Order: sequence, then structure tokens, then C-alpha cells
Amino acid sequence: MRLSANQMSKLNAELNEYKNRINANNADSENYRQRMQKLMGENSSLSEEIRSAQENIRLSAGQIGKLQNELKIVCNENDEFKKKWQEADTGLKRLRLEH
Repeated sequence: MRLSANQMSKLNAELNEYKNRINANNADSENYRQRMQKLMGENSSLSEEIRSAQENIRLSAGQIGKLQNELKIVCNENDEFKKKWQEADTGLKRLRLEH
């Protein structure tokens, strides 16, 4: 079958239009691929930051526990010193009354 020049021209134009659409879609796909790679890189970076922050929180919780224990020890020592001071003060008052 022979196609007329007009039909051939229409088919070529349609074929070129499809080629242009394919090229545009390929360009869009490449842009989306690049954006996805960038976002995946950012996601990895943020994941690492989160892991680091969680480790810092874990260490801070450990330090808080240590400091609380140290504070309890100091408070207990302070209570002991208060008792001894009160006993000494009471003893001093007794000595003054006796003399």
C-alpha cells in the first residue's frame, strides 16, 4: 500500500511528537532520580545524627545517674556532719553550764 505524502507527513509528525514526549519523560525521570538520590543522602545523614543524639542521651542518662548517686553520698555526709556538729554544740553548752 502506498500512503500519500500528506499521510506520511502526519505519521512523521506524530512519531516526532511521541519522541519528544519520551525525551521529556526521560528528562523528568532523571530529575526525579537525582532528587531521590539527594533526599536519600540527606536521610542517611539525618539517621546518623539521630544515632549520635541517642548515644549522647544514653551517656547523659548515665552521667545523671552517677551525679544523683554522688549527691546522695554528699547529702548523707552532710547529715552526719550536722549530727556531729549538733552533738559538739550540745556538749559545749553542757560544759558551759557546768562551769
